Amino acid sequence: MESKFVVIAGNSHPKFVQSVVSALNVPLGRINAYKQSNNEISVNVEESVRGRDVYVIQSVN
Repeated sequence: MESKFVVIAGNSHPKFVQSVVSALNVPLGRINAYKQSNNEISVNVEESVRGRDVYVIQSVN
């Protein structure tokens, strides 16, 4: 059964993200993040998140 929420994360803090999903006992959401030719980062969520709360873990600057 799917949980009512999903955690997705970028590349900034993989150890922290792993500790969060382990503590919550949920799998990490599947994404594909890549840099475009103009240096913008694009992210594709590779699973359905319809009807679920989505929490994103990523540092920003």
